Order: sequence, then C-alpha cells, then structure tokens
Amino acid sequence: MTRGDEQAPASARLRVRLPAEVTRLVGRGEALAQVESQLAESRLVTIVGPPGIGKSRLALHIAHRVGERGFLCACGEARDEAGLSTALARGLGVPLGAQPGDALGRRLAALGPARVVLDDLEQAVATAAPRIERWLDAAPELRLLVTSRERLRARAERVVELGPLLRDEGLALFVDRVRAIRSDYAPSAAERAQIQELVAALDGIPLAIELAASRLEMLGIDGLLARLGQPLSLLSRGARTADPRHATLRGAIDASWALLDEPQREALARAACFRGGFGLAEATAVLGEEALDRLEELRERSLLLAPAPGRFALYGSIRAFAIEQLAVSGDAEKAERRHRDAYLSLGEGAAQRFHATGGGIEELALERDNLLAVVERALAREEPEMAARAVLALAPLHLTRGPAAFHHELLERVMAELPDDPDLLHARGSVRRALGRLAEAEEDLLAALELEPEGELFVRIRKELGVVHHSARRIDAARANYEAALPRATTLGDRRAEAILISNLGALDHDIGRFESASARYAEGLDGLREVGDTRLEGITLTNLGVLEQEQGRQDVARQRYRAALELLTACGDFRYEAITHGNLGVLEHEAGRLDEAERHHRTAIELLAEVGDPRSEALARARLGAVLAARGATAEAIQELDEAERRVVGRDAMALAVVRLHRCFVDLAQGEEAAAERRLALAQAPGEDGGPSLAAISDDARLLLRLVGRQSQAASGPSLRAAADGSWFEPPGGERQSLERYKAARLILARLIEARHAQPGEGLSGEALFEAGWPGTRIAAESANNRLYVALAKLRKLGLKLFLLRDDAGYFLDPNTTLELASD
Repeated sequence: MTRGDEQAPASARLRVRLPAEVTRLVGRGEALAQVESQLAESRLVTIVGPPGIGKSRLALHIAHRVGERGFLCACGEARDEAGLSTALARGLGVPLGAQPGDALGRRLAALGPARVVLDDLEQAVATAAPRIERWLDAAPELRLLVTSRERLRARAERVVELGPLLRDEGLALFVDRVRAIRSDYAPSAAERAQIQELVAALDGIPLAIELAASRLEMLGIDGLLARLGQPLSLLSRGARTADPRHATLRGAIDASWALLDEPQREALARAACFRGGFGLAEATAVLGEEALDRLEELRERSLLLAPAPGRFALYGSIRAFAIEQLAVSGDAEKAERRHRDAYLSLGEGAAQRFHATGGGIEELALERDNLLAVVERALAREEPEMAARAVLALAPLHLTRGPAAFHHELLERVMAELPDDPDLLHARGSVRRALGRLAEAEEDLLAALELEPEGELFVRIRKELGVVHHSARRIDAARANYEAALPRATTLGDRRAEAILISNLGALDHDIGRFESASARYAEGLDGLREVGDTRLEGITLTNLGVLEQEQGRQDVARQRYRAALELLTACGDFRYEAITHGNLGVLEHEAGRLDEAERHHRTAIELLAEVGDPRSEALARARLGAVLAARGATAEAIQELDEAERRVVGRDAMALAVVRLHRCFVDLAQGEEAAAERRLALAQAPGEDGGPSLAAISDDARLLLRLVGRQSQAASGPSLRAAADGSWFEPPGGERQSLERYKAARLILARLIEARHAQPGEGLSGEALFEAGWPGTRIAAESANNRLYVALAKLRKLGLKLFLLRDDAGYFLDPNTTLELASD
C-alpha cells in the first residue's frame, strides 16, 4: 500500500454510504444542541441511555448534519478491540491490513475533520477506550460520537445522558409514526390527551411510543391504554428489517440483560419489588449489603434512574422485564417480604411522627406507591394484618392530601377480613367524616368504643367522635366527647392530645359565640402545640383564631393569622387545611371588598380540595366562590357554582347544606330580589327545629356570611373607614392614614368610640364617658372638661372623621352605616 493510497479519502467515501434517515427525528432539540455543544468542545462524546431511548437515531441524525464527512459504524457485534476495528473498517468501507489498528488510524487521519459514529458500543465498552484513544491521537481532526448504554471512561470523554421525551414530544412522535401508516390521521383533542397519557405511561421511551403507534389501527387508543399492564407484550412487533436489539422493546432490554453478570441480574430482578422510587436504605434491605455497588453498576448501564440524590427508580418497561426475571428466579417471595418489612417500618415511623408532631407527610407521599404494593401483596397472600398496618400508615397522607375516597376503598378491602379491629374502625370513621358521611362515621367510632380501647386509641376515638358531632353542630355531644378524652390524655402525659382537645373546645365556644373563652382556649392550645413542635396543628389553630378575629371585626389581625397559618400548612404539606385557610382568606377579602383576591383564594381552595377529596369543604368553597361571582354580577356562573356545591353535600351533611344554601342571598341581591334574600337571612337567624338554636347561633360560617351580606349592603350605601383597634390611627375613605400618637386624649377617645361601635352600634356615649376615656381619673370643673373634650373631638373631625363622628341626644358615636375595618398595627 502506497502513501498515496493511505491519503485518498475520496475513494473511501465512495465505497461507503451513510444509512438514510428513513424516519423524521421528532423532538430532541435540547439533546441535539447539547451533543453539538459537547462535540465543539471535545473530540469524544458518548450518548448514554436505557434501551429504546433513541441514542442511535439521534447519532445518525448528527452524522447526517455534516454530509459526506459523516460516517456510521455499527458496533453491536463487537466484543473486543478486534471486533471494534472490524466494525470501523466496515463503516469506513476500507479493507483491514495486517496491522488493522495502525492502518485504521492512518485512514481516520486522512478523513480530515470528519464525524464518525460508533453505534451500539456497549458490548465492547470494557476494552474500547485504549483503542479509541489511539485513533484520536492518530487523527487530530477527527470527532468520535459513541452510543452506548454505558460510558467508556476514556480520557477527555464527554457524556450526554439521553432522557425520555417530553409529553408534547412523545405526542408528536406518536402522531408522526401513525401518519406513516395512515396519512390522514388527525386525533381529536380528547384523543391527544389520551396519547399524552400513553406517552407518560411508556416513560417517554421513543421505541415504546413507535411500537405503540404501529398497533393503533388494530387496538385503538383505548385498547393501547388497557394493555399498559403488559408493556412487553404490547410492544413486541417492530420493523422486519430492524436489528433485533432495536426492533422490539423486549429485544432491546434483553440485549442489556445479557451484558450483566449474575450479581447485577439478581439486583435488577429484586429491584422489581419497588414501585415508583426507592431510597438506599430500603434498597439495602431488599438487595443486600452490596446494594450501593449494584445500584451504581446498573445506573452506569442505563438500567436504573437516579431522579434525585439518594433516590432510584426503574423505567416501567425495564421493571416489567425484571418482574419476569424475578418470577423465574425463585427469589420473589423472599425479596417481597424484605420489601414489606422495610416499608412497614418506614411507613409506621412516618405515621408516628405525624401523630406526634404533624411531620412525616412528605415521607409518606414519597413512598406511597411502595406502601400500596405492600397492601396488594399482603391481601394476595391472605395476610390482612400486614395489609392493615400499611393502610393505617397511609392514613395521614390520604386524609391531608387525598384522595380520601381511595383510602376508604382500601379500608373496606382490609376490613372485609378484619371487621372488628378498633384501629381500622377508627380509621374508617375518620375518613368517612372527611367524606361528609357523618352518620356512618359515628357508627364506626361507636363500634370502636364498644371494643373498649385503651390509652391513646381511646383518646383518638373520643376526639374523632367529638369532631363528628361538631361537624353536625351537636355542640353538647361534641363537648362531652372532648371532655371525656381530655383527662385520659392528661393521665397519659400526651401534651399534644391535650392541646388538640383544648383547641377543639375553643372551637365549640367560638361556634356558640363565647368569644372570650374561645380566644383563651385557642391561646392555650397554641402554647401546647408549640411546646411539642406540631406546626401542622399550630397552623390549623391559627386559622381558627383568624376566623375568631375576623368575626370580631379585627380584619388585619385575622389576615395576619391566616398568612401565618398558610406558611405553616404549606410547609408541612397539609393540602386540606391549606385549602380551608385559603377559603377563609377569600371570605376576609370579600368582606374587605377585594373581590379579585377573594376569587383567587376560593379557586385555589377548590383546586386543592378536589385533589384531597373533601366534599364538605369543597362545597363550602364553591358556595363562597358563588357569592363572590354574584357580588361581581356574574350571576349565571354563580348559580352554577352554588348548584355544584349543593350536589356535593345533599344527603350527607344537613348543616353544610344549610350554610351552602344561605350563600344564595348574594344571587338574590344581584338579581334585585331583596325580599328573597331577607327571607333566607331571617331563616338563618330563626330558632331551629323544636325550638333549638338558630343556624347563626351555632355556625361561625353562617355568622360570617351574614356579615358579608351586611358589608355588601353597606358598600352600596356608605363609605368604609379603617382604624387601629387601640385608636392610634385611622384612615378615612380615599384619604391618608392619620396618626394619633401625638394626641393621647384623642387616641383614647377614638378607642372608646370604636369599642362602643362594635358592642352597641348607633348608641351614643355621653360627654362624661368620653372625658373619662380621654383623661382617666382626672377631676376638673365641668366647663374645663367640656372645653378639653371639644378640642379633642375637633381634632378628630379635622383629621378626617367629620363625616363619621356623629351625635344625638344620647351622645357621640361612629356612624353605624359605615363599614369599619379594625387593625392591630
């Protein structure tokens, strides 16, 4: 061979043709840019990723981008350096000499600034790096692009990990491949949503999406979705001309399995026990003490995902393959029992933290799928006690984040085998209460009490019974249950339970208008909850305290309470009470006339509650939204929300239904039907059945609603005044804040007027009473006292109270037809 032959790249290019791109590359814009960027900086780039992810397809596209300077070498059969040299020679279209490595180095150098793709290199990856490095040394203008399920670990190697397609990309790929078969294919909006669901279920793996698209005509989109439980069977027909490793998903995964050693295969098979992600501690429990090494090896071979530090997961198709391998290994039962024990320990520990401090929800959310796997396997093996432990561990998650109805289904399945378990009866009573099924909840809880539970369980059952009665506004029955539980909690030294019960007693006092007692109990409960560090229940109690402050006219204080509560509840992940707090903020903003903010809070509440599955709270949120919409004049939309609210509570909760229906006052007012609104308001304030208390007498929701209606009427007839409760400042409508810090007497007089306005609106205070308020304990002549009072009142009028500070025969008072917003600052 002459030197001239060695430097004749044109003849080499004539003897080989780059394979055509027979399909369009869909998506991958970000990955393409990343690979191009790395190739610009490094002469060796490796694209890694799991079977079927599209490494070869992307690499072929990149080779085509440089035209005649692009070459593709199929290395799937290469096992060593010799096989690699053969694959490269075939791809370049040149013969191998006696010293193939050196000859190929010279050929590569003669190509100049070329891009050579070494495709499917994983079978030779252990020995390929030295040879590739020598070729790069021999050809300084060469750039090599490698595709492999494992990186080379070569000098100067840059690695691009190819991940799943995004949903929109997967949708576009599916439609593109179907159109290759049926050119007129145009999915409807509903079908596109189904395709996106399919793409997500197939983990965004392009090969899986293409194979699913090839079966659309036979199965339809519903049929494809129905067969997702058997992905390897569903995705088993590929192109006849394709390499078996690329033709089917099973073939692609099987090729990767063949490259594993026995310990790696055992680890991958056992990892099939996990659902969703899993942590290192649980992996060690299931895979053994060498779990970290095995996981790292599987990760390097693109068979394992690492979505976050310390978290691992399998693609669904790889997990399906691993399940098959575990089943034939004879190791399945042992591995699944290890998995069960690990997750029962984890789940029960998280649930205990929830019951002690309100924590643990995030951990339960993270491991929900694995705990559900424990339930399913335990029921299949007729081990209901194990299933019950897992379901009880999941209760805090499903009651705070939902779906509550799904948790009820789990309990029903377990209780078919364990109908008289007091823990399960308590749990089902709790979830039925959350679902608004109060009669059934009471039945479960009474049945649990008949089993004579002791200790903490007795306290929890009595507390839950109290909440059931409280929800139905059976105040005396609720109080009896809370008071029965309280001494037991004290005896047990359960400070948290004590604080909860005291706060709940405060809520009862609040409902019947004993505001001073309610405030004291809320404060005591807060102290206890802060002492034990339960930020979740602290947030709930702050929300209740905010409602109390709002009902007493201290809107700014209430707003501060709600915002502090939201911060705590959002941090601990309690979606249910986060939503309830948003709803209370919405009512507050409605009362303040900020309808845009009110609507935003109510819509946020509805969205969260729909996810949780709390129909009573969602009904109330929809009714409140309906009130806001009616106040804005959107009566048709308001009626829709109110109708939907009623549907969610009819036949479940009479008290909630009454409160929801009361919100129709706003529709009546918006439609000019004042008489209808007045009838509803009168009904809410009339005695209940058999002469019992009125709705307004036992429901803070009803009382706040009556205030809202009153505010709306005032807003239509008069202006609004803001002031500090202690009289230190006031803000007239449309005016600037006026400070009274320099005018002590005027400040004290305003504070007294505000107090009277709240306690006895429209009733005047005598000059003597106001003088005593402004100059407490001072004894001077009547004329001097009148002069001082005149100066102080003149100062208040001059600063902006002229239109609001009124006088009649009884004395002085603030206009009762003016909206008065009180603040603490």
